Amino acid sequence: MEDPDLSILGLIALMSEELSPGFIARMLELERSDVLHILDRLTEAGFVTHNDVNYSLVNRRINDLVIGALSEKKSKVLSDHFLKQPSFNDLPALTKIKIYLLVKDPEAIEKEVEGQWTEIRQKLPFINSSPEMFLRILKMVSNEGACAHLSLLAAYAYEIAGQTKEAIELCNSESVIRVEPVFARITLARLYRKAGRYAESVKLCEELLPHLDIESRDYAETLMTLAVDYSYVENRELTVKYATDARNLAKKKGFEDVTADALNLLGTMSVRSFQLSNALDLYKESLALNQKMRHYEAELLSLNNMAIIYSYQGKLEESAKMLTEIIEKSYISGALVSRAYATYNLCEIYYTTGRFDEFRQNITSAQKLIRIVDDSNLTYPFLRFMATINLNSFNLENAITFINEMYDLAVRNGSSVQETVCRGLKYIADGFQSGNFNPNLDKVFLTSFQEADDYLPLWYTIGAIKFAIDGNADEAMRAAELAMKQAQGIGDFMGLLVARIAGAIALASRGKLNDLRKFLDENLPQGSNTYIYTYVVVLLRHMAAGTLRDVKIDEKSRSLIGLGTEVIVGLHDEDIAKLNTTKGEYIKLVYTQLTGKVPQIYDGFN
Repeated sequence: MEDPDLSILGLIALMSEELSPGFIARMLELERSDVLHILDRLTEAGFVTHNDVNYSLVNRRINDLVIGALSEKKSKVLSDHFLKQPSFNDLPALTKIKIYLLVKDPEAIEKEVEGQWTEIRQKLPFINSSPEMFLRILKMVSNEGACAHLSLLAAYAYEIAGQTKEAIELCNSESVIRVEPVFARITLARLYRKAGRYAESVKLCEELLPHLDIESRDYAETLMTLAVDYSYVENRELTVKYATDARNLAKKKGFEDVTADALNLLGTMSVRSFQLSNALDLYKESLALNQKMRHYEAELLSLNNMAIIYSYQGKLEESAKMLTEIIEKSYISGALVSRAYATYNLCEIYYTTGRFDEFRQNITSAQKLIRIVDDSNLTYPFLRFMATINLNSFNLENAITFINEMYDLAVRNGSSVQETVCRGLKYIADGFQSGNFNPNLDKVFLTSFQEADDYLPLWYTIGAIKFAIDGNADEAMRAAELAMKQAQGIGDFMGLLVARIAGAIALASRGKLNDLRKFLDENLPQGSNTYIYTYVVVLLRHMAAGTLRDVKIDEKSRSLIGLGTEVIVGLHDEDIAKLNTTKGEYIKLVYTQLTGKVPQIYDGFN
């Protein structure tokens, strides 16, 4: 590729931002119409993508390839004329540093890094370049200050790429600590948290705060780091306190990036207390700031959080579209964490809505990303999701693997809800494996929690099915009531759906068909979308109408929840009588027979 195409690509790559055709034309002294024509050609070739106004490279790999090509060929963007024109000085400091790397000017790099460090520091969270680029620049300079600051640049790039260990090593070097004693420790505190070293992160922040100017950016960032630390260890009171303090200070002093982070965290706290409307407002305010600053990673995080709220509200199609947009944008920005969250959340929606082909296409990518990112706040719900769907689809070996890993993580997290649910899932899996269920399983199904958890409505519904199979109608109703209490507290569309199904199951276990028919008409009416639970609701409607003879079991789409409901409504009464066994024993027998024989929704790796 030759100029002007190469220089246009090069300018976009060096700035690592979305650029308008007018800006490109002005910087490269080209006609805007010519730039538009070239951009159209580059779009068709798959190098660039665009929104209504601006253009960007399609991903970070293309970004790095373009920069590599710039140094091999003579291009306008690296010419003496370009470096000397007045508009060059208007470019961001990070862009100029990259250009000085390519023209091999170490003195200019040192001067720019040291002279513009305040500006550069504020842009650190927006880095869209590989760590290797900054390591290359680091090898060109000898000034201790410049070396320390370039090390911090590389550390941030490693952090964005999900390589926390490498980022910590750079920040912990003696020269970095000596040159930037406060900022290096603030960065380390955040990195320790991402590595799961919460106590070390909190300790660093608490040691720093008394020595900082209470009106400074350092103080605001340290407050924010503490807030996030406490959110990870489930201390809501201190999370809200420090996030609110950080937001107030950042708004007062104009630290927009800290303000956006604080708003995002406060939104998450509102979600956890299920104040969804308030959370959505906070996320929108955070999103607007991040878009203004072109902070792509944080923008995607806000979008992901908004998508989750839409799914809570039952707007699953809107949520799926937003998550797909996040995944596409993450390839441009290299935002691995956002891609991991969005891919997992999208898989949940695909599974819930029965779009199993799309689920299969994405689930292995979700698992790989989650392993790479290694964020316990994401890993636990993913493991729980995978354990549940594998149990439900008779894939016992996979389910046990996920449950064991999830249980270890729940113990480390120290959450009573997580530990209890993990123990219950383990009882179920071990029961199917050994043939004997732990007698404490019933207690787990009826454990009430003060804290809310969006998995609990499903958990209690599974309990209601188990009690109904055992003939314990009163316990089935208690489990259904617990499911509804949790679902109403959360305001989660899917939680309310499964809680209503639990209520219908409890009525079915009592044999009160008129009550069941009325409940279904009022809470799960004909034509309502019940997604993957449609078969369960169909069975309950047939039971209420006395038309079970019309039911045909689809052997290719069996599930444990479906099998349990079949037994509850009486579809297998004849077989149970022939075997002279109980409904519970029959379930175990059929589960064993179906293990590994039902076409799997998930056939990836553990």
